[in-house]
Amino acid sequence: MGIDKPDVRSVIHADVPDCLENYYQEAGRAGRDGQKSYAVLLYDDHDITDLEGMAAIRYPSLDDIRIVYQAIANYLHIPAESGEGNYYDFDISDFVKKFKLNTYTAIYALKALEQDGWLTLNEQVFLPSKIKFTTTKEALYDFEKTHSQLEPAIKALLRGYEGIFDFPTSISETVLIRLLKKNVDDIKKDLQQLHNYGIIHYEPQKDTPQLFFLRNRIKTEDLSINLELYNKRKEKFSARAKNIIQYVQELVTCRSKMIGAYFGDTKLHNCKVCDNCLRQKKVHIDEKEFEKISERIQAVLAPQPMPSKELLDRLGSFKKEKAWKVIEFLQAEDKLEVDKAGWVRLK
Repeated sequence: MGIDKPDVRSVIHADVPDCLENYYQEAGRAGRDGQKSYAVLLYDDHDITDLEGMAAIRYPSLDDIRIVYQAIANYLHIPAESGEGNYYDFDISDFVKKFKLNTYTAIYALKALEQDGWLTLNEQVFLPSKIKFTTTKEALYDFEKTHSQLEPAIKALLRGYEGIFDFPTSISETVLIRLLKKNVDDIKKDLQQLHNYGIIHYEPQKDTPQLFFLRNRIKTEDLSINLELYNKRKEKFSARAKNIIQYVQELVTCRSKMIGAYFGDTKLHNCKVCDNCLRQKKVHIDEKEFEKISERIQAVLAPQPMPSKELLDRLGSFKKEKAWKVIEFLQAEDKLEVDKAGWVRLK
């Protein structure tokens, strides 16, 4: 969300973000001018199921990564023990279609290969044309005598670019337009002819997505990645997804307190304006019911602490909203505590 306006009144999420960090940042676009604003998150059970299975999609197995790696080598026609330091045109839509791959599997397998230093995918790249003469000066002189129509292009390259005989040199077809008084298509045609005759090596300008090989292509069965780091990243993602799911499904705890606890601030008070706080305002507990709930809570917690969700489930027929209100009172009275992980224990 590249929005930098102070007076955004509402931010509506049509999908559940994959972590609380993203949700907090995006929802925070609303009301930067201090006026009343709203953050709304729309979801259904299908969204939660998708998010629960997202880790398996974003972190494909090593076998799936190897399948994608082999498909890349076949798609780009890269033999084993070659490719290092080279750029290749790479249309991922065409790639997945030709090899009948799942798009998500291909994308995240590429990401895994990037993270492990095998290759990089740059979707916004500009690489100027490069030329290097691949013949001797004597052979070039003979060639010019028999191909006079290409002599102006040869002279323009030699005069315009120092060192072009020794190493690949970036050139501009636009500059050659002025030197040769030709349109760009004719210039490219001349350069391609010189390339075909073996006089120069010509790499045309690239402005399409590029796959850059950081290492030589190896046999697929030999491909490996750092699985320890890879699995740690997967576990962190799963934990973040679990936290946003808990946030979405929570019907009692103040939203601000949940976000504050996630970021390490456990001293926030109820905001009194989120959906859960407004729901709590509607809950009325008389003295007798309060006493029953309080006694039940302390009896359940007496053997050992437990997560707040499990505690609420074990309170039987008491409404969760009422139970949570009693928990908050007992917490304020310093009779129990709720840590930032959501565990409740008696003091």
